[in-house]
Amino acid sequence: MTQELPPPSTAAPAAATWWAVDERELLRLLDSTPRGLSSAAADERRREAGANEWQPAAGPGWPRRLARQLSSPLVLILLVGALVSLVVGGWTDAATIAAIVLVSVVLGVVQEHRADLAMARLSRRLAL
Repeated sequence: MTQELPPPSTAAPAAATWWAVDERELLRLLDSTPRGLSSAAADERRREAGANEWQPAAGPGWPRRLARQLSSPLVLILLVGALVSLVVGGWTDAATIAAIVLVSVVLGVVQEHRADLAMARLSRRLAL
């Protein structure tokens, strides 16, 4: 026995198991045919549900990127090392480690931002 699924417009994407439904049952549930929808049916569905377009999610802002860079295990280990150096009186070692961490974090945030921009440009190029 096949599982009754709601139409795709009301089904939660993560919960829908369309791959497990028999082909005939799936066509019935989607109110379609093996040849697809008629132009009129497709136009009506487009009016109801909107165009079938991918909407990219907004990327994280710089505070979130900065927090993600600072929460890296390697950065945390280096910051603990700088703190230990500071406690035992190694001011130059602590300053050097802190400078390395600062440069690393800034580069990471900039690279992540540039990667997001590149993905957005690629997405716009692919949208014909």
